[in-house]
Amino acid sequence: MNSLADSNNISREAVTWYKDIKNTFENAGISLDNVSTFIHCLNLMKTEGYDINKILMKFAEYKNVDDLQHFHQETIDIHRIKLEELLKQEKSLQEQINLNQLKLFKIQQLEEMGIGIKEITAIYNKITEIAKENSIHHNIAMDKLLDDLKDYDYILRFKKNLEKMEQELS
Repeated sequence: MNSLADSNNISREAVTWYKDIKNTFENAGISLDNVSTFIHCLNLMKTEGYDINKILMKFAEYKNVDDLQHFHQETIDIHRIKLEELLKQEKSLQEQINLNQLKLFKIQQLEEMGIGIKEITAIYNKITEIAKENSIHHNIAMDKLLDDLKDYDYILRFKKNLEKMEQELS
């Protein structure tokens, strides 16, 4: 029976101790959920020999670390945005390069056929002239020219026959 009485006394003492500690923490504005953080702070104080100046310097270091982390995160965010912008710009530039390479290839094909700037300028001038004479937009004149090119074989044969007939007449 003595051990049961002893155990009841210990349990009462433990409950009383817990209530006292809980009240002390609550009066200090420390939640029981933060006890492990508080103990960590106490251990830090112990390692600094309870020297208040050293302890304050350590907490200032932690504040600076928090500021550095915030600054670091802001810097990462800024660089991430710049990277996304650069990637978009790179994609746009790559598309322009591909288009220009295609244009260059087509220009080289035309040059291989003997069509250069002089000939392209003549075609441009002719299309512009036709558009003005017929009071139509140059796009319409270009479309008509392209349609006529589809019948170019027929036109060449017709010219050949016409030349042949002119020769026969002479």
